Amino acid sequence: MFGATKFGTLKSNHLSTTARRALLAFICVAGLAGGLASASAQSASAQEALDTSKLPRVSGATETFASPATTMFTTKDSVAQTVEAAVKALAALGWQPYVAPFTATADVPNQKMLSLKKGAQALSVYIVVAPAQGNATSVQYSALPVVNDLPFPKDASQTEFDPNRPHLGCLTAGTIDQTLEFFRTELSARGWSLWNAKEGAKQPANSWPGEKTEKGAYAYYVRDQQSERPLILLVSTVADGKTKVELKSIPADVLRAQNQGKPDGPTAEERRADAARIAAAKVEADKSRTASDAMSDAIMKQAEQAISDALKDARAPVRQQPAVTVNTSEPPLKALAETAAPVPLPETADNILYDGYAEDGELKFTSPSSVQAVAAFYSAAMKPLGWTEGRSVINRPNMVVLDFSKSGKKVSLTIVQMGKNSDVSARGDGLAAKTTAKTNTKADAVVATAPIELEAEDKAGLPIPTKRQSSGSTSSPFRTEMNVDVPADLNSVLAFYRRELGKKDWKEEPGAVVKADQAVLTFASADGPAVLKLGRRGDETTVLLTLRRQADATKAGMLPKAGRSKLLFGNVLPAEAVVTINKQTIKVGAGVGTKGPDGPTLDLPPGKYKYSFKAAGGPAKSDEVEIAAGETWGLLIGPGGALTLQVY
Repeated sequence: MFGATKFGTLKSNHLSTTARRALLAFICVAGLAGGLASASAQSASAQEALDTSKLPRVSGATETFASPATTMFTTKDSVAQTVEAAVKALAALGWQPYVAPFTATADVPNQKMLSLKKGAQALSVYIVVAPAQGNATSVQYSALPVVNDLPFPKDASQTEFDPNRPHLGCLTAGTIDQTLEFFRTELSARGWSLWNAKEGAKQPANSWPGEKTEKGAYAYYVRDQQSERPLILLVSTVADGKTKVELKSIPADVLRAQNQGKPDGPTAEERRADAARIAAAKVEADKSRTASDAMSDAIMKQAEQAISDALKDARAPVRQQPAVTVNTSEPPLKALAETAAPVPLPETADNILYDGYAEDGELKFTSPSSVQAVAAFYSAAMKPLGWTEGRSVINRPNMVVLDFSKSGKKVSLTIVQMGKNSDVSARGDGLAAKTTAKTNTKADAVVATAPIELEAEDKAGLPIPTKRQSSGSTSSPFRTEMNVDVPADLNSVLAFYRRELGKKDWKEEPGAVVKADQAVLTFASADGPAVLKLGRRGDETTVLLTLRRQADATKAGMLPKAGRSKLLFGNVLPAEAVVTINKQTIKVGAGVGTKGPDGPTLDLPPGKYKYSFKAAGGPAKSDEVEIAAGETWGLLIGPGGALTLQVY
């Protein structure tokens, strides 16, 4: 009934609340049955696996389940009190908090998602009020895969980190020299070497760790034995005397462009070597797919793009790069009259690529104007729009890095001379597409934005938009549930699903409920009934699509009687367990229900039921489960407690 091979798999990234609950249930079931729980703790690097069962509990905690990959416990304290206690206990062991870069976090009452890092290990802490646990506060520890391990200063604050791609931003009390030395030591221990851009070669390990400018300092790092792109470390002093740190990846061509004596861009041999290294990384990315589909998809997409870039013009003749010249008489650039991007573009912009639905928001273009002219354009054009320009650590004739902020949002631009053109790349949540509704103050009404046509891809046999913030799915032989968070308005997402589900010959049933901030639709399909629920959270539309395979459930005896509910029992303990529910006593033998639906079953009227259970040598425990008409749920007895999961 609950065996991992029978039950299917779940893939997730940064999931919605519903998906996290499904993930919690699935990981526990699979882990108790000796299945897939260990996979969620694996990462692409050969690091020591994190054992979440050894992490600290808060005072008065009652353990629900413990395993290396996932550990859960409850407490009577409030969510706020539990967050404070958990962070304090973890910090005492060296765990440092961080948030995802270029993202805004909503303050949702009665729930909190935390991310922390210690060395090469990362941890997710999900704290939420659990109605099924008598409204106690539930805490879930889950190990996170770390593909790119970047070092945190011990006193790091306001830390932004992405474990799936090289990006770290933080503040530290160390001086610029101390900060440069810290990263030289820590990155060297992780296989990174300093790069001398002028000589186009690595620097000795004991070399000065950076190049100072009027605004701060910077340094380049490379790691040849792996196929990562180079890193750039930018450090500068901010108003309160602290040192601002930004460590991120850059294209390999940026380093080549810094060496004035080198050809204009990589040679054919260099491109082929890059392609070979990146292809190897793609193979490694394939191996890590079980850890997180969104993580692997991002790596695969980056690898495929890098291979394409590396092989492009590989046969082109080598050209000598002209000396950098700055045309002081170059007139100021004007802005393009029309652009889809939320920031201005210079009139000379060409080859424009804007993606407002990327993970951070991305903008790229080329320009025949000089690096300094493009930089001057943005310094002048962004200020009237309310953007504040940060201190530019790198401001050279052939490369400028600019940072802008406004209302908590950020945009970072890198402008590099590549041959005769300037190559501009920008990233940040300030580039995100504006798809939320706008308020018409005169009419005091809501005006919806124009619908966006979303592209589709298949996940677990169901369509989801390619532009999404997160996705997750749970699957059994009798039921599939898909959760997606889409950065688009509700009408666009609704139109997407009506179109894509129609292509699968799903028939929409009468009685759809469609409002400004939510929608509920039912469908009939060849596999069985399905329900689509849409909602709004911040700037995103949340999607919950559930398909129940009625014929398969009927054939396997999983379908409850008309108007009734069915409960299946399983027990992974080495001894018999006894469950009391609805004034009935059910004995569940050792190991029953872990490999197939061979455990006891119980037909019940729909409703909420309290139950108690006891295994040999252990104290009696109690909990409750709520089942609707037509649903089938499983109840699994394991170490530390019982878990319930919807099967149909």
